[in-house]
Amino acid sequence: MSRVQLALNVSDLDAARSTSTRSSSPPHQPEAAARCANFAIDRPALKLVLIEGHGEPGTLNHLGVEVETADEVNGAAASRR
Repeated sequence: MSRVQLALNVSDLDAARSTSTRSSSPPHQPEAAARCANFAIDRPALKLVLIEGHGEPGTLNHLGVEVETADEVNGAAASRR
């Protein structure tokens, strides 16, 4: 499943994670030392990433598109040629 990725800066990851888990699946924290949490939401197809300690809280960190395979990226790039 492809998903839009929305990464937001937060000041308090624990509080933000608590609020976000009410309406989505439990978060995945990629690294123990990282102060971020990833939420995979099916409807709408969204990957919400909360990142603590980078940038002004409440601001956009980055946008992206998550795909399952590199072939999807290569196929999209080839269709634009």
